[in-house]
Order: sequence, then structure tokens, then C-alpha cells
Amino acid sequence: MNARGTSLITMTAHLVAATLWWYYATPTKQGEASYRGRSTSEWQRELDGWDVRPSTCATCSKGALIWYEQAPTTLDCLAQKTGIPVRSTIRRLPLLDGDPQSLPVLAQLLQSGEEKAQLVAIEGLRRMGDDARPAVPALVEALDDENDKVSGDAAIVLYSLDLQALLRHPSFRVSARQADTP
Repeated sequence: MNARGTSLITMTAHLVAATLWWYYATPTKQGEASYRGRSTSEWQRELDGWDVRPSTCATCSKGALIWYEQAPTTLDCLAQKTGIPVRSTIRRLPLLDGDPQSLPVLAQLLQSGEEKAQLVAIEGLRRMGDDARPAVPALVEALDDENDKVSGDAAIVLYSLDLQALLRHPSFRVSARQADTP
């Protein structure tokens, strides 16, 4: 290979390395929360590779919606049911583990305006249970979201966390006249 070819390969390698460095090492916005060493914006980028669908295996998820990178195989479902250890294709999304330390990131994702991030945040808060009470103001704000799925899921979580906050919201107020109407 001549000097010109070597120079071109070197320049290309440097360009690729600089692009990767910029993508992964770009400073995050000031004030962003972090969880497990990742900032909110890094978690948001991670969510691009995740999907949610109804599980086809009642053993794996008991019919609930599951978040996954790759759909569970029959072998995964069988292994979970029998307890036989196999190398699973399912990777869990840590934000949905119910860990209270993820609360600041989930609250910021809920306010991101991106549907997938908001739905992950709401599901993470639901799985957190009573530990998610500090996120009630963010959930109340999500009730006004234009996306019906986001506002509806936020209402369901609020119902279990703080029913009074849900009932105080203008969209859930019922006047005495409406309550008396059959």
C-alpha cells in the first residue's frame, strides 16, 4: 500500500474515533440526573433500541406488556417456567427494576416530551410503588400531555399513588350537577 492509501485510512480512523468520542463523551446538560452511571439523556438514547409489545408467553409476563430489546424465544419462556438455566436473549431494562434511586431519571424522562421515554418513566414509577410519591407533581403534569396513552397511564399510576392529586386535576373534577345526573 502506498503512502497516500495509508494516509487516507489513518484520516478515516481518526474521524471515526472523534465521532464516537463526541457521541459518548459529550457533556450532558447541567442538572441532569443520573442512574447507574448514566445521565438522563444517555438513558433516553438507550431507549431508542428498546420496544414494548404484549408478551405472547403468559409464563414470562403473565400477559402484561414487557419491554425488551429482542422478543423472548420459546426457549426463554420454557427456561423461566422450568427453572433450567439457559442463556437468555432477554435483557432487562434497569429503569424498570423498581429501584428508588432511578426516581430522578424517571421524573426527567417523564418530562422529556418523547412518548417512549415517558411510557418507560411511567411504568418505572408504577413498579416503584409508594417510593415514587416524590414524582407525583411530574405525574400530575403528565395528565395534560396531548398523547392519550401518556396521560392515561399517568392517571392510572396517580390513582394508586395519590388519588387526591388525581381528583384535584381539572380534567377529573366532577361538578355536583354532573354527579347527580344518571
